[in-house]
Amino acid sequence: MTVAAIAVAATTVALGALPLSAQAAETGSIPAVSATSGPLAGSVATSGATGSKLGFTSVAKTSAGTGTVLALLTAPVPKITGTAAVGWTLTVVPGTWTSGVTLTRQWYADGVAITGATAATFLPTTAQDGKAITVKVTGKKAGYATVTKTSAATLRVTRSSVPTISGSFGVGSTLTAKPGTWTTGATFTHQWYAMGIAITGATASTFKLTTAQKDRQISVKVTGSKSGHTKVAKTSSLSLRVATSVTPTITGVFMYGATLTAKPNTWTIGTAFTYQWYAAGVAITGATKSTLVLGTAQRDKQISVTVTGRKSGYGTVARGSATSLRVALAGVPSISGTRMVGSTLSARTGTWTPGTAYGYQWYVNGVAVSGATGSTYKLSKTHIGKAISVRVGGSLAGYQTITRTSATTSAVESGKAWPISRDNCPSSHPIKGNQTTQYTTDWIFHVPGGQYYAVTDPEECFANEAAAVAWGYRKSMR
Repeated sequence: MTVAAIAVAATTVALGALPLSAQAAETGSIPAVSATSGPLAGSVATSGATGSKLGFTSVAKTSAGTGTVLALLTAPVPKITGTAAVGWTLTVVPGTWTSGVTLTRQWYADGVAITGATAATFLPTTAQDGKAITVKVTGKKAGYATVTKTSAATLRVTRSSVPTISGSFGVGSTLTAKPGTWTTGATFTHQWYAMGIAITGATASTFKLTTAQKDRQISVKVTGSKSGHTKVAKTSSLSLRVATSVTPTITGVFMYGATLTAKPNTWTIGTAFTYQWYAAGVAITGATKSTLVLGTAQRDKQISVTVTGRKSGYGTVARGSATSLRVALAGVPSISGTRMVGSTLSARTGTWTPGTAYGYQWYVNGVAVSGATGSTYKLSKTHIGKAISVRVGGSLAGYQTITRTSATTSAVESGKAWPISRDNCPSSHPIKGNQTTQYTTDWIFHVPGGQYYAVTDPEECFANEAAAVAWGYRKSMR
């Protein structure tokens, strides 16, 4: 390109109190030449100036050549798009530069260049947590001056995590949103979803599942915010489906030797169950069936059971029963005494937990006898041929009230027999009953060894004195 000499007259530009020409004459300086664009781009420029002042000699000077005059690039301010958060990609939009320009980039965090961050995109890491991001775009093209433009700063980078959900995915269970690790000082809001649909009013960090969510998948969105930082929302993955589950119950008597049964109650159809029994909150080794036989180790302890339900595609749910009353020792009662008219039977309780208070109910042929609630029961003629039993109830604070029933006796005997001869009774019924006598109208019985025993001719014979009395006889006075 042709070199052109350019003369610049500076007689009308003021500088301080003097026109440029005066300044130049006084100082001997030559004005600098600025780069230009348009038709001069690519030329060599010089500048000339003449200085004069009254009483001074006029001086003319010409600057040295500038070298080639470079054109200016079209260079807009770049913009950053994307979310300024750890793990989110930022992209620089350079705008429209002069055609053919070559662009380079450098990303910054709080004004400090990030090593290696020279691409059109940038993925913030935890190293940029809490820092503002900028990017410088530099444009180069032959014949043009190099230009660097800097973007506006983003909000400060927020560190965030994908939230998780803890808890059991069964109706009635409470779920908790776990936000994970975020920028220190971030505050959170929550929104719970069922099958991707927001659950009205479910905006706390916890959520209790109801029947409205059964068979559905649950998620939660956590939004973190902090002044000066980017607000970020993260949503958990979908859970397994919510199972229908009910608190299990225990049936049976809480006493040593008894068998308890765990009842899962109503769960999602097709659920398979496993069990674990506990005594005083401690798992009982090997007690993993639906039933449990209470042994010595469980005496005086409270029992519970955890039922775990599993079904493909659904959350595994474990539900624990209520804790029972303590396991009692309750012996089997028995009956002592002669099963014969006139005899008194006694209830023997057997061995129970110390401190137990007892109640009784006597039965004849399985029917409760009204008022027969003492520890003894006297047999009468109405009981002949009938079987007797007694039910004992034991109560003690902290223990279940338990009733246990004795074995049934053999049939109650009459207690009398016919004489085997005119003046003799069978050996099993040695007492002689005499209904007719010339001295009294009373029925009298005589016992072996009595004064009149040998000479008495009995009408009836009795096994014992009680039987004779029950049949209406009085004892001989001799």
